[in-house]
Amino acid sequence: MKKISIFLLFAAAFASCKKDNKTPQYDLSGTWTLSSLSTNGNVSTAADYPCIANDKLVFGAGNSATVSWNNSGTCWVNSQHTSSFSATDGQALTFTRQGNNLTLPPASSAASAGHGTVITVNGKLQLTIKDTVILNTPNATGTYYNSNTYVKQ
Repeated sequence: MKKISIFLLFAAAFASCKKDNKTPQYDLSGTWTLSSLSTNGNVSTAADYPCIANDKLVFGAGNSATVSWNNSGTCWVNSQHTSSFSATDGQALTFTRQGNNLTLPPASSAASAGHGTVITVNGKLQLTIKDTVILNTPNATGTYYNSNTYVKQ
């Protein structure tokens, strides 16, 4: 009986030990493809609008990346045809990183810095970048809350 009591005491003490549940820092290097974008809650996905996947984010060595898009025609990204990509262009950028959280420079003087989080979803790495843009132009006025989700290829 004494042996069973000692065993149960040892088992209870062992079970109460905490394990470190640390998420690994994911490898960013390589090409990521835009899978969805959202502006003020209006979501468009590459499944519905395949041209969205022409937007690529490529992470190089260190803290450098390039975002590029290649749309030879107009790529409508919503059923109302009020938002589109219609160019081939790109931008080099430098980001900072803390674990799986990124901070990217503002896309324009009207934008806030982008904040991204890398997670794994169904075995694939996914990066969601959020920013806010405040516009006061003849074509657009207002505050736009953006969220872009990229999937590592």
